Order: sequence, then C-alpha cells, then structure tokens
Amino acid sequence: MPETRQFRQLASLLVGIAALGMSPGQVWSQSITALEGLPDLDPSNLASLTRTIRVFDFEEAQQRLVEFPDNFFRRSGRTGASAEGFPPFGSMSLSRDTSFSGNWSFKFELEGGSMAARTFDGILPILPYADYAVTTRIRTKGLVHARARVVAWINDKHGEIIPGSRVESPLLHTPETWETVSIEIRGHDAQAADLIVELQVLQPRQFLSQEADLSLPIFEDFFGAVWFDEVRVLHLPQAELRCQGESRIIIRPDRPELSILVRDHASEPLVSNLMVYDLDGRLVFEETYGPSQGKQSRNVTLPIDDCGWYRAVLLVHSGGALTGRRWLDFAIVSDETRTLITSQNRFGVVLPNRSMNRLSQVADLISHLKVGQVVLPVWTRRMDQPGRAESLERLRYLIPRLLDRNIDLTFALNELPSELAQTLGLDPHQVIEMFREDPAIWRPYLEPLLVNFGLEVQRWQIGATGSSDYLMSHVDGSLLVNARKSMSQFIADPQLFVPWPAEHALPSRTAIESIH
Repeated sequence: MPETRQFRQLASLLVGIAALGMSPGQVWSQSITALEGLPDLDPSNLASLTRTIRVFDFEEAQQRLVEFPDNFFRRSGRTGASAEGFPPFGSMSLSRDTSFSGNWSFKFELEGGSMAARTFDGILPILPYADYAVTTRIRTKGLVHARARVVAWINDKHGEIIPGSRVESPLLHTPETWETVSIEIRGHDAQAADLIVELQVLQPRQFLSQEADLSLPIFEDFFGAVWFDEVRVLHLPQAELRCQGESRIIIRPDRPELSILVRDHASEPLVSNLMVYDLDGRLVFEETYGPSQGKQSRNVTLPIDDCGWYRAVLLVHSGGALTGRRWLDFAIVSDETRTLITSQNRFGVVLPNRSMNRLSQVADLISHLKVGQVVLPVWTRRMDQPGRAESLERLRYLIPRLLDRNIDLTFALNELPSELAQTLGLDPHQVIEMFREDPAIWRPYLEPLLVNFGLEVQRWQIGATGSSDYLMSHVDGSLLVNARKSMSQFIADPQLFVPWPAEHALPSRTAIESIH
C-alpha cells in the first residue's frame, strides 16, 4: 500500500479534522473611566474593536532618551526566572544597529543563558470569545545553538493564565536577515481579559522536548544577538466552514452542502471568498460574500456532480488583507449499487491517532470509501488503565464491522503509552526498541487486543505512518527479529510491517519483509 503525501494528507484530514467550534456567548465590558479624554464614545473608535490592537515599533528613543521599551519588562527581574533558565546575563536595549522599519529595534545580546522580555499586565486588554494574532519581525546574528521566538497567552482579570491559551511560534534562526513570524491565539473563554506577549531567545535546554535525551552534552551560545521589530497585535475574525455529515462523504445524487459562519468583533467590513478545488488543483467553484460587518452566515449547495476528492477554502479579507483562512476536504462517491471486489482493491486508509475518539463514525466512512485495507492505531500515549478500557470498548464496536466488510486490518503500534515509555525509559516513538525488554512489562498493554482480536488480525505495523525518518535510521535486523519473535509468543505467524516512504529504496541488507 504505497502512499503519496497527497493521499496521506487527504485521508488523515478527512477522518481526523473537525471544524473549529465557537462558543455561543459573547461577553464584554469596558470601564468608562478608561475612555476619558477620547473625543467621543463611538464604539467604532475603541482600540479593542479595531483590526490592529497595538503596534510596538520601538521608536520611543526617537522622541526621548530611553534605553528600554516602554511596555516591556525583562523576565529575569521576576522571582524564579533564573531557576526557569532566564538568568540576568546579557543585555537588552533599544538599538539603532538595524531595524526592519523606522530607526530603532529591540536588541538582545547573549552572554550565556536564555533571555525573555514580556509585556506588562494591562497593556493589551482583550475581549472574551475573541481571536487574536501576534506578528513580529526577527533577525538573528551569530547564533549556533540558541533560537528566537515569540510566545503569547491570555490572562484572566486576576492575572492568572487561562489554561490552554499559550501559543508558541516556531524557533527561528535567521542569519542576518529579517523574517516574519506569526501566531494565532484563540480566546474562547469568558474570563479572557488580558493578552501577554513575550519575546524570547532560548538556549537548547529551554526548547528541547522532554522526550529528548537530556543526558547528552547540551551546548549553549555565549555570544550572538537577536533583534525584534514591529510587534503587531491584530484582532481576527472568527470563521467556520462545515460540510454536512460527520464523514464528509457525499453519495450521489446528493450534492455537497457547505455552511459558512463568519463573526467579527471589529468594526471593519469583511469580504469572504469561498473556493473549491478538485484533486488536480483546478478551481471548480468560486463565490464572494460581502463586504459586511459583524456576522455573515449562509448555506451553499455546490453544483458539483463528478465523483472525486475536493477541497473547500474560505478566505476572509479585511481592508484587502487576509485575516482568516479555513479549509476542509470532502469526497463525492457514486451511489451504493456498485460492488466491492476485495481481491483487486489495493486502496486503503491510514487512520491517525486522533481518530480513536471517533471510531463510531469510522465504520461508515470506510464503507462509503469502498477501500480494501485499513491501518488502525491501537495505542496512544494516553492509555492508563481507564484509557485502555475505553479504547477497547470502541475497538470492539468497530473491528467486527470492518471484518464483516472483508477489510484487511492492520493494527498500528504508533507510539508507546506514556506510562509504559516511562517504565521502560524509552521515547514514546521508540516502539520497536520495546521488544528488547521483558514481555512481562509491555504485554499487559497488548493483552486485551490479543485476547479479543488476536485470531482475526495478524498484521501489525511497528511505528506510525510518517515516522519513516526514525525507522530508516534505527531499524536493523536484530530489532525486527526480536519483535517478530516476541509477537510469535502471542500470535500465530504474525505479519510485521514498517512504514516506509515509497521514494526511498530499502537497505540492501535488512530483515524487513513487509512494508506500508
């Protein structure tokens, strides 16, 4: 079952991606005292209702003699910052060395350790149930190990971070060039009151994941510089794009129906563009709505009859600039009268880990797609004892329905459950290394599957589809022999598969017998 990147993305998205849900309530209050001095109280003049909430251009020093930006403080000044990896080493200052625009920028000079500067509380008041974006320009010089990024989160009125609101940008290394980085912060909480932005330069110990082998030597940068400029905070419209049916499979003669909902707190008109593309990238439908303010809501029946895969894209513009983007994939299939010849059916679906929560819908999806093979993840990291029982109940519902349809099933051990990985001292992705360990340790996590489905399912994939970089560098004959020998104690003649990219040749000397 060789897979292309395009098919893998479409199949995964179709099964696992749901449109963003919106909270129905919208709550906002503004102190009148905070508005004193404004020429009028027209809501359209409030900063929180405009598209651009704030721009930090670091031009303060152009007007008066200051060395540090007005609205930021250095994190090392707060208790506990040194223990978190932010010692008072290095310097931060407004600088004329270089800038993206204007004359000044915010410069961090390293002397070992990580550095961070954060906006003060109350600088960026926000609305509950509203979405925001933070963009900035970053330039680095002399970094080898350290990286720069921007982080943002939402606080409540008590100054406490709202769980789940923290967003981090990618780690950047831009050798003496300016690059733009942008993050989106979802404010779906009634207690949202304040947006905090933090500019960071991090040493590897601060950004290596917990799964990394921190026992190895970790090198830091003692020299180097990072400049930040034009930090913008934007108010984003909220957009939903949905397709009828959970599976997004439309059976002819029905036509696909899309629902569009755009909501915006800002007092600026929006224009929405809906475009639908086929699998070859051809535009097959386009429609424009607006300009309008506040809320746009409509249902669209697409005049598309041809079977195939399609992608719908919704672009939301404000003042000519793109401020929101949503997309989804759907498929149109012929009616149910066609037959399925399993002996000739080479197509399959690789289900992602997140599909475990939607297994009741997967059976219908597989039936509609008429595929012959399914790679089904049976392990996730969150599989403590209650999680294993819940997962087993879902599999008991799904697997008999797939087997009744003559679907060839492959169980995928995508990753180790967290508590098992911790017991074995392994990274969750090191599935194949598990078979070096005592089966008495890992068998309890497999035993429910073996007892319930061991006779019906003999195909097992070691590692997740898409994890081929790890497998290509770690798979060797002894590991596969160990895995096959261990599984043979519980399954008669197990067939072990490893995921492998179709564009890469297998090693000349390998114990791999079966690949996906």
